[in-house]
Amino acid sequence: FKIYEAEQITELQRYCNHVYIDIEQGVTPKYRTNRKTPVGVASDRLRKELERLRKKIYTETHQFEEEVPRAKQAYDDLSDNLSELMDDLHTGKSIELDAVRQGVNAMLDSLLRNPNAFLWINRLKQSDQYTYRHLLGTSVWCGVFGRHLGLDRSELEELALGGLMLDVGKVRLPKDFLVRTGTLTGEEFEQMKAHVDHSLRILAKTQNLSNKVMRMVATHHERWDGSGYPMGLRGEQTPIFGRIAGLVDAFDAMTTKRVYQKQYLPDEALAIMQAD
Repeated sequence: FKIYEAEQITELQRYCNHVYIDIEQGVTPKYRTNRKTPVGVASDRLRKELERLRKKIYTETHQFEEEVPRAKQAYDDLSDNLSELMDDLHTGKSIELDAVRQGVNAMLDSLLRNPNAFLWINRLKQSDQYTYRHLLGTSVWCGVFGRHLGLDRSELEELALGGLMLDVGKVRLPKDFLVRTGTLTGEEFEQMKAHVDHSLRILAKTQNLSNKVMRMVATHHERWDGSGYPMGLRGEQTPIFGRIAGLVDAFDAMTTKRVYQKQYLPDEALAIMQAD
């Protein structure tokens, strides 16, 4: 049926958590942004870097409805893998990378067939455990972004695997940091920044983990203007996977519901990130 008045939307909100919009039956939603001009590539060097990354142009090979059951199974499997991984780390065990890779590859299979199905499942499955869900969300968005850039399958696997590993070092932080419902003090934030080093120490004991993933984890909090941490790298000093991870990490955090922070719509988050 068609929606004609705001009152109809209000009534829908009483009964529905999610709706499908058939854009062929009405006006196509417009992407909203605060920018006056399109975003461009800052330099020839960056443009060439993106061109080197692009190995393939992906197209959707399966319909959304067809892919949803497989996406759900892949999500559940990856979620189970991550749960076991975190339990192992809490008890001092090392990471069993083969099982994690299987879960990541099942996710990538789904994303390559139709990314919208897995993104939809990811949205539905948001957990109250922010750190846990954020690891999953970051890995998913790394895979989606890599697909958009045209990375080949092996690089997509490394990128999505790195997304899953970005914050594993947080298991070494005080437990109250991970369940905090308010902002951290300055001293506590300095402690929080140590999670990067904790992650690297954990991953250094993990067999068959590539240097590319290690560098991605090490640099995902660096920023283009040098304001990031832990090394204060500027511009292209941060490897491309670290830059992708920084964008994805921020986007997922901004669009995830948390008690102490506003949840932004995806287009709102993109507009804020572009403005910065």
